[in-house]
Amino acid sequence: PTPTLPPFDPPVGEKIGTVNGWPVLRWRQVWINPNTTAMTVRIEDPIPEGTVYLGNLTCEARGVSSTTLCIFDAGRNAVIWEGVLGPDPGAATEDEAANEVVIVFEVRAADPERSTFTNTSTAYWDQNGNGVIDPGDPQTLTQAVLARPALPDTGFAPGRVTVLPPMPRDMAYQDLGPVWLEIPKLGLRAPIVGVPQREGAWPVDWLWDQVGWLEGTAFPGWSGNTVLTGHVTLPSGLPGPFANLQALEPGDWIVLHLFGETRTYRVVWNRVVRPDALWVLGHTERDVLTLMTCADWNEAHNHYEARRVVRAVPVP
Repeated sequence: PTPTLPPFDPPVGEKIGTVNGWPVLRWRQVWINPNTTAMTVRIEDPIPEGTVYLGNLTCEARGVSSTTLCIFDAGRNAVIWEGVLGPDPGAATEDEAANEVVIVFEVRAADPERSTFTNTSTAYWDQNGNGVIDPGDPQTLTQAVLARPALPDTGFAPGRVTVLPPMPRDMAYQDLGPVWLEIPKLGLRAPIVGVPQREGAWPVDWLWDQVGWLEGTAFPGWSGNTVLTGHVTLPSGLPGPFANLQALEPGDWIVLHLFGETRTYRVVWNRVVRPDALWVLGHTERDVLTLMTCADWNEAHNHYEARRVVRAVPVP
């Protein structure tokens, strides 16, 4: 019988590293033939917009499937595979299939204006059994969208309640002891807790009126960049401890209370940055203090479009 159903691809994408702060992305396609007979197939996968092809292309034809072409076409900026895809009727996943074809390649982000990357592949196949791939009525599938890492989202919708799930045990905050933050100009005094880093992110949702030290940055009072974050708006919809961070100006004081001692800092700048401005978290040789929260609430899209960042240095 002539194959009548299109091949399909359970899409997968993963971040595997970074280049200059941008992710290196590995795209992995698993093409499965749901028919009872083999089919001749051509896969075309243009390199996603905003990324540059790195290579590491592999095409693995399993079982009775076979590969006749597996290339990166620089002229078309696309990965192309051709071959015979063996039948796997009833299979819906890679584990269930025996004759799937697995295509893998890597790219790096290149466009500083983009924060998400989408990969779309198209399959063409012999639809009438004459041995020739039919260019009409192809199967086009969009793979997983991968987002560039972002600074912590420390804010909830103003003026309305956001119900939080219970905090997972493996994300519990660390008790740092008698360590707390004071900002005289804002009338703020708040305890500092340690926020664990999990897969490059920090679970800050449950901070409430606490200030969170981001694990992986310098411990409060130590040399390096100490990053502290707090909510601009609480889950209750009321102002959080960093609600008025925009009022700090160069020369204003910030005080760290550390185990009975104090360390005073002077604000040097206060600015709004993009959510993906990861340089804010970067290491410094000298002792600096970075305060961060969310900014620019977008009611239509239900998220904060920016981050408010204050940088301070120790007072001699």
